[in-house]
Amino acid sequence: MKRYFIIYILLFILLFSSCVQTPAETAEVTDAETQTEPLKQTEHDTQSTAPEEETSAEEEQTEEESTEPVNEEELVIKSSEELARLISGSALTVPDGIKSVVFDGEYTLPDIEIRDPVSLFFKGDIDFGTLVLSCEGEETVYVDTLENKQALYGHINVDMPGASLVWNGPDAPDADEADRYFTVREYNGQTLDGLTGGDRGLYIKDLSVNGVKGEADGFYITLKIPYHADTPNENSGFECELPEGCEASFAKSNENLYIAVTDGERRCGYRVIFKDAEYYLPVVYIDTADGKAVTSKTDYVSCSVTVDYKGYERSDEFDDISGAACFIRGRGNSSWKLDKKPYKLKFEDKVSLFGLTAAKKWVLQANHVDKSLMRNTVAMAVGAVLDNMVFVPHSYLVDVFVNGAYAGVYSLTEQIEINDGRIEGETGSDEIDTDYLLELGEEANDTSFGTDTFTCELTRFAQIKSPDNDTLTKEQYDFIKDCVKRADAAVKALDGYEEYIDVDSLIDWFILHELSYNVDNSFRRSVFLLKKKEGKLYLASPWDFDYAFGNFYLDPDDPEGWICLGNELTDGYKEYIKTNWMDYLLKDKAFLSKLKARWEQVKEQVLKSAESSIDRLKEQCAPSAGSNFAVWENVLGNKIQYEKRSTSKIATFEENVEFLRTFIEKRFEWMDKEISKY
Repeated sequence: MKRYFIIYILLFILLFSSCVQTPAETAEVTDAETQTEPLKQTEHDTQSTAPEEETSAEEEQTEEESTEPVNEEELVIKSSEELARLISGSALTVPDGIKSVVFDGEYTLPDIEIRDPVSLFFKGDIDFGTLVLSCEGEETVYVDTLENKQALYGHINVDMPGASLVWNGPDAPDADEADRYFTVREYNGQTLDGLTGGDRGLYIKDLSVNGVKGEADGFYITLKIPYHADTPNENSGFECELPEGCEASFAKSNENLYIAVTDGERRCGYRVIFKDAEYYLPVVYIDTADGKAVTSKTDYVSCSVTVDYKGYERSDEFDDISGAACFIRGRGNSSWKLDKKPYKLKFEDKVSLFGLTAAKKWVLQANHVDKSLMRNTVAMAVGAVLDNMVFVPHSYLVDVFVNGAYAGVYSLTEQIEINDGRIEGETGSDEIDTDYLLELGEEANDTSFGTDTFTCELTRFAQIKSPDNDTLTKEQYDFIKDCVKRADAAVKALDGYEEYIDVDSLIDWFILHELSYNVDNSFRRSVFLLKKKEGKLYLASPWDFDYAFGNFYLDPDDPEGWICLGNELTDGYKEYIKTNWMDYLLKDKAFLSKLKARWEQVKEQVLKSAESSIDRLKEQCAPSAGSNFAVWENVLGNKIQYEKRSTSKIATFEENVEFLRTFIEKRFEWMDKEISKY
């Protein structure tokens, strides 16, 4: 038995050794197979093995994807159906453990509220209702809209007073907008104003502070402060509408003013923003030395003048004037007696205003009895069409401040004088036959030989404006007085008056003053005559229209007839309009023929200029008119000085403007009908 057992073992060892290869032998076999395998491969073999390799790769990729770890902290919502299953009431139900929610796809997000401090990603083409973020605590909420086509801003309410919000995306608001519309402690790393925001149910409506109405936008309320109002403070009174059971109060912090609304438990804060009200007229600032008041028509007060064209439609055409050295005094006759004072400015150096020829002397007309505020300016616009007059001053409506206080709307205009860019002529000459500027109805000034005024039968009182009273000689005085007397005599005789008077300038002056029905100006006062050197008498310049266009107490209700001839009211009041040139010239066929020809030539442009200037000035002046009549609060609806009683009852700026427009249309209609007869 032993012998057979030993034989079996030896056979087993021999068999095992023949089946096992050494590493070297294995390598040799492998190398041999590698070198010889391509030689043994056929075309069929190649085609059949390639798909097996591709399938193997796909299976390998699928195997890798199936093994990629799932983000169990992220909730991806790819359809409105999926979203609907997660909404309870109006709030999104976020499962426990979820830290980010991804809205991915093309669907509409309804009005929903998210109360959990999760990160929100919007991808694809998500449209929005209103999204409310209202988590409590001091967590950080992250919003990402980088990959979404629709803007989220404008569709989101943030009500997280203790939390932080980080928003990444092209539609993310800036910090100021976040402060205005969100209730959140910190936004994109910046701490916001802790006094704004709160419970949106604690609204505030129709806020009015010192008569200035507020405009609410989010948690900001803007007050546009007009010229006539002071900037409110925490002690200012206010009116507003609040929810029942609520109260509101002002608070101030870091120079900012807030209104806090509370019902005892809840709170909401609104920041008050101050802005300047929008105006469209240039502004003239006059600051006198030591704030001295201007109380005299003769004594100048030293001042500085700044002209700011901000808001004006042609502001880019003119250079502002800043702190120009100047002197100021009062001016005017009856207008100086009113509360709102007219002024004359005399700059140390010539200045150009509104792009006009630089000069030292300028006038500010107060327009206090003119509740349209534009009669003078409209008249000058019409006068610009009637270019046979020597010089029609430019007139611009401006807002005026004196020593920081708003004084109202004025007409800034050029002084009527012989000077470059105004009435061109000779000044300072001691020759007898020089250029003379006269004003009818002005008060006398003393001269070396007496006064600078004289009287004539038809032109009444005439003051010599140039040469001025300091240089005027007796010979010059006698010369110009004789010229006017000879013109008067020629008109009265209707014989040769064309030798003394430039009829074309007289006709243009007549058309303007009759269209405006200027009772106060009909050869009584503010009539400027120019006697040119070696020439005739010209109606030089129009002036003073605040009582014109149906605004004077001696105006009839129906503006018919030539006012230069007077009317029943003027005849009954101390013969207010006395006999003058027009009493004779309107009986002269040659004059009437020229008048008719000129009227036909200019009438359409005259009416167009009047109406277009009214339209333009009404729009430009409306905000300023509100401030003007707030400062001079007893003007509208009340009779001022010599104003016509019926027009004094017109209670608004707009109605006064429409009265002016209607008056011009009616007066034009009568003149056109009357002149057509000549």
